[in-house]
Amino acid sequence: LAGFVHEIARTLPEEKRSYFLDTLKNFSGQKTQRKIAEDDGYNTLAEDIEAIKGKLGEINDGKRCLESEYNEEWDDWYNPDADEVIFKDYENVLDDIDEAIELIHRCIDMELYKEGCELAELLSVLEVSADGDYNDMDGSPLSIHELDRYRLLDCDFKETVKECLYLTYMGNQISDRADEIFCMMENFECYDLSLENILQAGDSELPEFDAFLTEWIAYLGQQGSHHAGQLLREAQVMLPDENVQIANARKYAVIHPSLYKQFLEMKLDSGENEKLLQIGVEALGQIPESYVIRSQAALLTAEYACKLQDKDRA
Repeated sequence: LAGFVHEIARTLPEEKRSYFLDTLKNFSGQKTQRKIAEDDGYNTLAEDIEAIKGKLGEINDGKRCLESEYNEEWDDWYNPDADEVIFKDYENVLDDIDEAIELIHRCIDMELYKEGCELAELLSVLEVSADGDYNDMDGSPLSIHELDRYRLLDCDFKETVKECLYLTYMGNQISDRADEIFCMMENFECYDLSLENILQAGDSELPEFDAFLTEWIAYLGQQGSHHAGQLLREAQVMLPDENVQIANARKYAVIHPSLYKQFLEMKLDSGENEKLLQIGVEALGQIPESYVIRSQAALLTAEYACKLQDKDRA
C-alpha cells in the first residue's frame, strides 16, 4: 500500500501534489480520531465492569441486602397468584444487578469477551441476602434465578443467561469451555437452554465449533444428570457423521442409553432396516436390563424386524 501511494505521489503533476498530501493527512487524522473514540468506548466499558464487579462483591458478601416481609394477603389455596413475600430494595441492590445485566449486553455488542465472561460468572454465582421475614422463613440467600422467580429483575432472564453463556464460550480456551458452560447452566438453573441458543446469541458462527462439539460430547457423556442427557442428545444431532453418532451411543450406553434409542428413532424412515436391526440388537446387549429405556429400544428393534418381515428377531 505504501508503495502504491508513493507511486501515485511521484507521478502526479507538481501542482496537485500539495492537495494529495493534505488529503492523506486529513484521512489519517480522521482514522486516528476514530480509533481514539473506539478505544474510549472499550475503556469506558471495561471501567464500568470493574466498578459493578465491586458492587456485586458487596452484595455477595451480604454488606448490602434486600428487606422482606410476609404478604398477609397470600394464601396457597385462596390467593396463590399473590407474592408470598414482598421484597423492598432500600440499598439499590436490584439496580446494580440490572446494571450488570445491561453491561452483559454491551459486552456482546462491543465484543469485549474476556471481561464479559468474568462478569457473567459473577452473576451466575451471585447470592443476595434478604433481611426480615424471608430470612426467618428460609434463611438462605437468593440466587439470580430466584430473583427472577420473584419477578424482581428488570430483564428477560432467559435471554440474559443465553448471552452469559455466549460470553463464557468466547472468553474461555477450548479446553475449558465445556466445563465452564455446563457449570454456568447449572448455576443459573436455566435447564431449557441449549447449545443452539448459544449459537444464536452472537452475530457470527462460534469459532472452533466443530472441535468444541467433540469436547462437549465427551464432557456430557461423563455427566449422569437428566440435563446432561438432554444436551448430549442435542449435540448428537449436530454431528454430520452417523458413524460417530453410533460410536458415541456405544461409548456412553450405561450412562446415557437414550443415545441408542435416539439413533434408532432418527433412522426409522432411512430404509437401512437390516443395519439398524443389528444396531438395535446390539443396544439390547449394551443397555442394562433394569433400565426402562431398554424396553423402548426393544420396541424399536422389533419394528425394524417387522419391516424386514423377520418374525424370529421381532
